[in-house]
Amino acid sequence: MTVQFHGFEISGRLRKKRRYISACIFAVLIALLFPFGFTSYAATETQVVKVGFPIQAGNSYIDENGNYCGYLVDYLNQLDMFTHWDIQFVQVDGDLDTQLSTLMYMLMDGEIDIMGTMNRNIQLEGLFLYPNYSYGTTYTTLAVLDDDLRWIEEDYSHWDNIRVATYPGYEGRTQEFEYFAHANNFSYTLVECASYDDMVSAVMNGRADALIQVDISLEDNFRIIGRFSPTPYYFALTKGNTALLQQLDTAMRSLNNSQPNLQMELYNLHFRHKGSFQISQEHRDYIRSLGTLKVLFFDGNAPYQYVKDGQLEGFAVEYWKNFADQTGLQYETVIADTYQDAFTLVENGEVDLVAGAATNSTLSSLDNIHFSLPYYNSFSVTACSNQKPHEHSKDLPFMTNTEAALNEIRHTHDYAAQLDYYSLSFYLRKKDVYDGVIVDWSNIKNFSYAFGITNNIPGNFESILNQYISSVSEETMQTMLYRYSGETVEYTPGEWIIANRVLIICTFAVFITLMGAMGILLRNRRLKYQNLLAENRLLQLSMYDAMTGAYNEPQFLKLFNVCCGNREDLVLVALNIHGFKYINGTYGTKRADEVLCAVKDILESETRDGEFFCRPSADLFYLALREKNVDLLLSRTNQIFSKIIKAGTAILEGHPLSLYSGAVFVGSSPSPYNCSANINYMMTALAQAKQVNSSEVYIFNQPLHQTVQLRYYIETHMHSALEQKEYLLYLQPKMNLQTGQIDGAEALVRWKPADREMIYPGQFISFFEEKGFCAQLDLYMIDKVCETLRSWIDAGIPPIAISVNQTRSLFMREDYVDRLLEITNRHRISPQYIVLEILEGLVFKNIDAVNKTIQKLNQAGFHVSMDDFGCGYSSLNTLGKLDLDELKLDRTFLMDVVNDPAGPQAEVMASVFTLAKKLGIKTVAEGVETKACEDIIRTMPCDYGQGYFYGKPMPAEDFLQKFFASMKKE
Repeated sequence: MTVQFHGFEISGRLRKKRRYISACIFAVLIALLFPFGFTSYAATETQVVKVGFPIQAGNSYIDENGNYCGYLVDYLNQLDMFTHWDIQFVQVDGDLDTQLSTLMYMLMDGEIDIMGTMNRNIQLEGLFLYPNYSYGTTYTTLAVLDDDLRWIEEDYSHWDNIRVATYPGYEGRTQEFEYFAHANNFSYTLVECASYDDMVSAVMNGRADALIQVDISLEDNFRIIGRFSPTPYYFALTKGNTALLQQLDTAMRSLNNSQPNLQMELYNLHFRHKGSFQISQEHRDYIRSLGTLKVLFFDGNAPYQYVKDGQLEGFAVEYWKNFADQTGLQYETVIADTYQDAFTLVENGEVDLVAGAATNSTLSSLDNIHFSLPYYNSFSVTACSNQKPHEHSKDLPFMTNTEAALNEIRHTHDYAAQLDYYSLSFYLRKKDVYDGVIVDWSNIKNFSYAFGITNNIPGNFESILNQYISSVSEETMQTMLYRYSGETVEYTPGEWIIANRVLIICTFAVFITLMGAMGILLRNRRLKYQNLLAENRLLQLSMYDAMTGAYNEPQFLKLFNVCCGNREDLVLVALNIHGFKYINGTYGTKRADEVLCAVKDILESETRDGEFFCRPSADLFYLALREKNVDLLLSRTNQIFSKIIKAGTAILEGHPLSLYSGAVFVGSSPSPYNCSANINYMMTALAQAKQVNSSEVYIFNQPLHQTVQLRYYIETHMHSALEQKEYLLYLQPKMNLQTGQIDGAEALVRWKPADREMIYPGQFISFFEEKGFCAQLDLYMIDKVCETLRSWIDAGIPPIAISVNQTRSLFMREDYVDRLLEITNRHRISPQYIVLEILEGLVFKNIDAVNKTIQKLNQAGFHVSMDDFGCGYSSLNTLGKLDLDELKLDRTFLMDVVNDPAGPQAEVMASVFTLAKKLGIKTVAEGVETKACEDIIRTMPCDYGQGYFYGKPMPAEDFLQKFFASMKKE
């Protein structure tokens, strides 16, 4: 038996991968900033949980200080917020293959509780328990040798005719690569190899250019140029340890809700690294052909770009020089003082590239310039004179020459400018020179530095530059920036006099000494004022959303908690925008942010005394309104939404804005005045509004509450119900219209929990499909059918053919037929009595693959039926391409004919039966509810009828008693 772990096989090879060593502080920040949003899962006693710890680079390893490290450790540390387990890592000796094999058998024997980095399939689910959630993702990748400079990461336009090594064991991954190549429009040639080692050798000796590989198992001396086909991996638990499984499920769900980006952050931390910048000879020749470029920098923008002792220095200058050195680019610098100067130089074609261009500058309005990827993200604040602070526009233009702007502020009492924060901090270090400048923290704006590339530069220069930007690590950039930020500030003679004026004056007279003391007093007052400003900024950040100025979620919850404590009747309303990701991608983040700010302004103008709102995230807003009944709420929200839609549509230049919303009346909810419960009810109503596409506020009600409770019950009990055999086999008879005998049936499932009433398929099947649980249930039902048939045979009753519905995920598995034969052989039932029903939607998505599976089933003795034919994708032409044994017409066919016997639908139905008979396919008419229905199908070449006229679905025991009781052995 071979059990696959992500990136490894028990019988496979050990592969190494590189890693980053860093610390994850996200959970600490969340705990500090959002103290109201989480539920404590602390137990009264600490539970010891043993976790397998194979030594795998990046995933689970021990550092030079003897500490446990890796993706697994960091994830479990975050999970500890909700479990408080005492984790004990268990190690074993041997190479990686031996470790994995030993730990897997220890897991099966219960010597350890949990094993990570596990695949999930039918075979493994028979051995272990799995939670409902994965905790990580791997990718299939295309990798080349480190020193092969012909292939640039994600530069698909230059990948044509790439030779890709593969071998038979990679058939699935090869198909994924072929789809990836087709989607990105590059050609390739597959180099077939005998084994994995042969595949590596093919690239090493030049028979192939690249190989297909798993990202977390990358070979040494290889680098990734493309990622595709993400695959999740899971924790596996000892079979039968359902209590621990429920704890893990609950904790993972809470962790996913509180830190939705955690898996991506840990993946980037441990498995994604900045590769060295690679440039091909073709690109070097292209760079050389450009000649000498004129590159524009700005003065007075330290630590990014500034002139010192007649030389241009700064972070942006060094960043550009490093790029030029690595590519052989020749350039000469042009220095400008302001964006207006740069604007003129670019328009006149006097420069080819702007090296330190801010994305919020006026340069973005020029038609003959476009920006590279950002190479550094920053933010700007408003600086102004302390003589008239905060009396300025919120839409001040960004000034790149920070030094010149500060001097203007010094000499003009009503002047204000929007400046880079780090540059502003650099110049404010000049003692006493800029004491007259204060910072307005209420007008923070995010922006980035990028390279502005003019149309003077032909070819794919931007692509090469973007590749370099993507290769520079955050650590490298921070090191450069900190070095220039720590440079000693230089004073002009006039500034030196200002900075040292107290000392100069004190040396000449006692009077000046007294004036100096007064200056110190003023300075202390000024420091107190600055401290007050800093405190105000911290208060602002702790209470308000930085982008819109609305309350943030913690402040909203604080106010709401007070209202609940006072038992105030409020209505919670959640408001969301349909397709906001599309708006972001189509109109840009700036325009999308304008929409959100407009929503905030409208909500602010529409809220009354005692009402409040917040923006917790993205395009989501919470409102607390004081409305007494549903009619008043709907009238008011419709008026508010109308204003938002009108304003948003205007901002998006005619693109219609669409909203959906959910609400709950706090005083009459299932948990009155409970803060967290009512937030959950509101979000449940919001989700329901999106699902039903409601144009009005969807009010949380008792039926929805019951639906939520039922869904939670299903989610937490569906696996244990399978173990407890709570899923019951029901049979519905099929009438042979030629013999007039019941000689077939359809198997249907019912769920009868021990602690509640019957749950019907319509209540749980769609959820099972969403969670991928239908495959297990289908195999269980086949097992129950075979068990029933065996009991009949042992009782002397001739078996009949019973059809069982099959889900797509199970039907398309490679081991599907083997699993079925294992069940039938175990019960000693001939496969001819098992009819496997598939939906037409499965068939028409991949006819060739479906036919291949049908042929295997037929060879094994099974029969295949297409269920619900005519309800969606029906094509008579396609029937001839399928090797079906049986065709079941959807009940709507018969209903239409009953309602209009002389109508065209009767001809269509008869034609389908006739065509099926010519193709050798048996037919079943569903929905035979009355004698009139049976009379209709008896006039047509139909083989079987099924419906309430012959019998409702009933337990297998009742079915036997009703139709075959006389055949039992005496």
